[in-house]
Amino acid sequence: MSGFEQRFEALKRELASKQSWERPEALLAFHLEWAEAVKGSDPETALNQYRDAEECQSTIGSYATGGGEGLASMVALYEIMGKRADLLERLQRPKEALAIWERIQADPNGLGENTPAAKAIARLKKR
Repeated sequence: MSGFEQRFEALKRELASKQSWERPEALLAFHLEWAEAVKGSDPETALNQYRDAEECQSTIGSYATGGGEGLASMVALYEIMGKRADLLERLQRPKEALAIWERIQADPNGLGENTPAAKAIARLKKR
């Protein structure tokens, strides 16, 4: 069991007594740290950790009450999705990367326009 796996098990035990809305915040940072640490040596694990981080961020966004919290959460989600798309592109999986960037670009609130999505889509479609 890797150090990250051990830390994850300990974190899950620690969070078991927390409120459901408190868990995603703690897990988000952990999943992002794990992904960044292994993306060069174990990219598949990194992709899984980015997906887990996306799920945490989506859950955090579901608790948004207004005042721009939901939009800010979506921006954070798109940043994580972009990291996963970048890694997929480096792994020569352009179709998967393109699907992520297109999902970001299609944001109904126009948030995708303020991301690297348009440039990434154009680059990937040239392949």
